[in-house]
Order: sequence, then structure tokens, then C-alpha cells
Amino acid sequence: RALATPDLESNIQVYREWAQKYENDVLSQGYSAPDLAAFELDRALVGFCAGTDKKAAFQKILDIGAGTGLVAERLRKYGYDNQDALDSSQDMLDVAKTKGVYKNLICADGNDEVSAFRARQPLSPEPLRPVVSS
Repeated sequence: RALATPDLESNIQVYREWAQKYENDVLSQGYSAPDLAAFELDRALVGFCAGTDKKAAFQKILDIGAGTGLVAERLRKYGYDNQDALDSSQDMLDVAKTKGVYKNLICADGNDEVSAFRARQPLSPEPLRPVVSS
């Protein structure tokens, strides 16, 4: 249903209605994308770091399309504890906030490059090598 929405406002309404049941609905259907995404991202970062500490090399992960934080929960198990969430649904972010896996939660349209750029600016004054997860 969410993929069939004609515009952003319709999409936000779908997720507003679905936010509280989202995880139960998708996980009960065998949805394994969050596990796979976290595993593959960790594997790629470990390979990219080539012997250096991955947490030191990648100070922040920006999870675009973060939803309820399913990927962030799994990334935390791999040791990534400096993650920020960006999602267009405040209701999904409200669920994610209860998990305590994000430093910052940003409600913005991730498809809008200007919004995504502006949303990233206040996250940290020091230079970053951010990782974007979706």
C-alpha cells in the first residue's frame, strides 16, 4: 500500500496509520532486509577500513528512510552507536525514538536532496566521514 501512494502527503498518511503496527506486520511476514542491510554494511565498512577501527573511521551513520529503526537496531549489534535517523514520517520516528538507537531524529523528505543536506548540517561541527544507510 505504501508503494502505491501517489505523493508524499499520501505516503506520510499511510505510515501515520501504520507506524504502531509496522514492525509486527513486516517481521511476521519474514521481512529480513534490516538484518541483511546491517550485515552487508558492516562487511563493507570492515573491508573499507582495512585494519583500522571502523567506529573511529565512520563517526556517524545517517539512516535515510529510517522508519522505526529496524536497521539501526541491528547495526548497533555490530558496534555502530552513533546513528542519526532521517524519515518523512514523524510517526515512524516516534516509534524509533523509543528504542534509543539514534542520536538525532530528523523529520524531512529524504528524496529532497536539499532537505537531506540541510538536515545533516547541524549534526556535528567536526569533519565527518558519514555512512548513509537506507
